[in-house]
Amino acid sequence: MNLAKGPHPQPRSQRDRAQRGSVLIVCLLLSAIIGISLVSYLKLSTTSLNLSLRSFYSNSAMNLAETGLERALYCLNQNQVNGLNLTSSWPAAEGWTTNTTTHIATCTYSGFTLGPNTTGDVKVYVRNFDLTGTVVIVASSSVSLPNGVAPIRKFIEVTLARRNMFAGLVAKNSLRGDSNLKVDSWASTNPSTGAYSPYASGLAKATGPIGVVSTGNGALNVGNDATIYGTISTGGGTITKAGTSNLTNVVGGSGWNTGLENKAFTYTFPAIIIPAHSAENTISANITASASFPRFGDVAASDGKYYYKFASGIGIVYSSGTMTIKQPVVFIMTAHNGVNAIYTSSAATFTYGTSAGDNGAFTVYTNGNINFDSGANWFQNKAPVNTAIYGTNPTSQTFVTRGGGTFYGSIIAENATINFDSGTNIMGAFCCKDMTLLGGVNFHYDESLGQIGGGGYKVTKWKELQSAAERSTYTAQLNF
Repeated sequence: MNLAKGPHPQPRSQRDRAQRGSVLIVCLLLSAIIGISLVSYLKLSTTSLNLSLRSFYSNSAMNLAETGLERALYCLNQNQVNGLNLTSSWPAAEGWTTNTTTHIATCTYSGFTLGPNTTGDVKVYVRNFDLTGTVVIVASSSVSLPNGVAPIRKFIEVTLARRNMFAGLVAKNSLRGDSNLKVDSWASTNPSTGAYSPYASGLAKATGPIGVVSTGNGALNVGNDATIYGTISTGGGTITKAGTSNLTNVVGGSGWNTGLENKAFTYTFPAIIIPAHSAENTISANITASASFPRFGDVAASDGKYYYKFASGIGIVYSSGTMTIKQPVVFIMTAHNGVNAIYTSSAATFTYGTSAGDNGAFTVYTNGNINFDSGANWFQNKAPVNTAIYGTNPTSQTFVTRGGGTFYGSIIAENATINFDSGTNIMGAFCCKDMTLLGGVNFHYDESLGQIGGGGYKVTKWKELQSAAERSTYTAQLNF
């Protein structure tokens, strides 16, 4: 009987080799998978490290750009706050290139080492550095990373506006001295203790600023034998002087230092707005006798101040009286166009109360005229920051002193003409349209007023330029 024969069984050695081959293939596959995983992990780690480095140095690039902005702001403040001229404020020795025709200043700061094999630089572009228009600063920073990684760039654009309300002795159209004008400064208030010190020659500093916004030649005329311990500024015109006039940054110094002249001065008069108030007291008859304010029965507004509305043509008419201010008082004298709001015909005195609980401050809003005659004394016993006159007339008004006198405070009156008579001592800050300073006027600028409004410049717009379209706006300007 023939039986069908099945396949011959594979020898054992062959089966073993087949199994070993299968295991080898599996091992190779696992090794490949592990290798790919390791490579992927290393790649991921490298990518993460690069991302971390870029994130870290991105912050450095932003800080670097802001460093460029700060440097430009410093130069602006050197010019406008400290009164240095453009050449000294934007020094070529520090890398600045300036052009008063295009009104552009540029600078590159380089050599920053931010990490291992990592360097940075920043380019700064300033439009209207000489204040011929709105100031715009663009800072572009670049951080170069090692291993051929693309550099990190940051662009920041800022727009600035001046914020100092009290810029010294300032006229919009003209400022004219007669003879022996003296200008200096002092700080009325100790910033640490708040203690008040009236002006004294021993406190004098050489940072007294005077200026004219006008660009006309001769709009600023200091007259004969002026002594200016501080700075002198115009909107671009030449300065007129006569005799032996001195301009120096040293009290007691002599000679005319042209480095203290600034020919790019601007000043923006603030909008004068009478504060809203919840209560008001009415003055319907001229104040002719000595008086203290607030009076018995007067009502304070919710802000703690006493507001007084003067009827049309009604004002302060003193011969030799004394007005004492014991609490914050606001006189609203805005129905006085063409007439006197305050008129003194003899040595009238305006002062602050000194009794326990007295906390006087005095503010006047008026569209009328003010006349101080025969050596009036205006609030000598408190810092000028407490005393202010705001001119509200949209066309013209006049503030006059006659017979000298002493005045502590400030005046901001865009359309006013101010005439300070011979021998008048004025302490604080005074800003108007036209100013005349007769023989022997002494102006002592209160540096404590310089911080009202913040001083220097404020940023009205800050923007990081992130898109290519935004950055392309300044491609040509930053190509230096």
